[in-house]
Amino acid sequence: MDGPGLTEAGAPHGAGRAPSGGVRREGRAAAWELVALVLALDERERLDAGERRRLDREIGVRAGPARGLTLLRAWLAEAPSESVRARIERVRRALALLGWLFLALGVFLGWGAAAALLQIEVHEGRINVVLCLGLLVVVPFGMLVASAVGLVASLVVGSRSTAGRTGATPVGVWLRERALGRLALRLVGPSTRADVEVLLGRMTAHGRLYGRVQRLLLAALSQRIGLGFALGALVATLAFVVFTDLAFGWSTTLDVDARTVHRLVATLAAPWARLWPDAAPTLELVETTRHFRVAAADPHTHLIDPIVYGGWWPFLVMAIAGYGLLPRCVLLVATSGWLARETARAMRLTPGVDRLVERMTTPRVETRAAEAEGEIGRSAPGLAPEVDLARLVAEARDVGAPPFVVRWAEVSDTATIAGRLGVDAIVPFEAGGRASIDEDARAIRAAAAARGALLVAVRAWEPALLDQLDFLGALREAVGRERPIGVLLVDGRARDHEAWRRRLTELGDPWLRVARIKGGGGDPTREGDDPSSGDAQRPSGDADPPSEGAER
Repeated sequence: MDGPGLTEAGAPHGAGRAPSGGVRREGRAAAWELVALVLALDERERLDAGERRRLDREIGVRAGPARGLTLLRAWLAEAPSESVRARIERVRRALALLGWLFLALGVFLGWGAAAALLQIEVHEGRINVVLCLGLLVVVPFGMLVASAVGLVASLVVGSRSTAGRTGATPVGVWLRERALGRLALRLVGPSTRADVEVLLGRMTAHGRLYGRVQRLLLAALSQRIGLGFALGALVATLAFVVFTDLAFGWSTTLDVDARTVHRLVATLAAPWARLWPDAAPTLELVETTRHFRVAAADPHTHLIDPIVYGGWWPFLVMAIAGYGLLPRCVLLVATSGWLARETARAMRLTPGVDRLVERMTTPRVETRAAEAEGEIGRSAPGLAPEVDLARLVAEARDVGAPPFVVRWAEVSDTATIAGRLGVDAIVPFEAGGRASIDEDARAIRAAAAARGALLVAVRAWEPALLDQLDFLGALREAVGRERPIGVLLVDGRARDHEAWRRRLTELGDPWLRVARIKGGGGDPTREGDDPSSGDAQRPSGDADPPSEGAER
């Protein structure tokens, strides 16, 4: 990746050297790449704005026409420092090791269960095939169906929830996320645990974005346990068939006719009956191998060829393979593919990636204004991302429709907001304050139908209330995922803005942005202009915190 454009200033940040695990340019996205992107972006944000833009643009030039995931991988191949590369490599190895450990755990459990069942003699040396089918085939298959349904339900419920803190989760998925997640974190080393927890910690602020990745990652790990169980049970059964003399029979206290049992096993064996006829039990086998505890005293007892009692093993082997191993393989492949798609989507939508792509693909202009990114536009940990108002205005104009602005509790006035946004007109709607619940609902419906940029103006000097968070959550549910919603913080001070950004993280909405705007003297708690309030004419990054002696 070295090139003539590489400068000495880029060397400390690992430019031109790939991590020891190798950064892929093609192929499906992996979960460790998402962690790598988050770690590298956090490190990049600590650089000076001008240096950050220069280094990223140089990488973008060397990447050529690459776009999307390929462009991000090109950046990951050069941007991280050696220390971050080491952390990324530890995460990659830890996640790979977790996959093998969970598979091995499943093999151990499957082998142990099959070995125990095949040594339980219920009558005269015979093994109850009904018990083996129930514990090695029926129960695992039921768990497979439940896990698949629970996963889909959790993802659907999670995507429809109005906020990151709401939305029910099925009990099975809840147990998997808590128990399996804690087990996974305990299995990785202490030095890697904090980096693996990046996804878990980011869920607080971006639950809608990273929550699906976490659920699918844990689902893939749980499928490895199920796959290992089926594999271990199958291998153990074959080993006992080869190296021991197994005699099967069946019995039940229920008044069940042998023909009914034959119809049931014939239905189960239908998928492979033509491929392996011996693995489809006959009616004669079912009738002959039924046994009772009082059979020894039964005058009708007749001698049976001992070889007949072993006739159940082909059916048992195919049942484990057909209803345990094969479905688990299919579900694991499907879950892994789903995980890859969600990971790639999360990488593209991670806060800060849009600015990274802009820096990589936009030619540098040697002016201070072009490099003055400053604090605005950064997504600090635990805070909703803030963007420069000028950028929000540019995006609103690109849509080609007037911005849709919800004025919460009659904040500011329509003309002032339109002037601050630099547009001729806006589509105003009232919500909160003296507005009724019906008016709030009407504003949400109108926002869902609007084409323009969605903005909600609030008083920054007033604390964020639960009503406002619920309104934003309902608005997100109405407009759908991935459509940006801007919160205009009218007036207020730096600490007010930070408090709002911190509270907005409770929504878990990564497509929610914050911008500062002056409201024309609407803040009654202070006099004069607040240096922390930006407008479209001010370059970003000029905001300074208020002096220690300043009072609201």
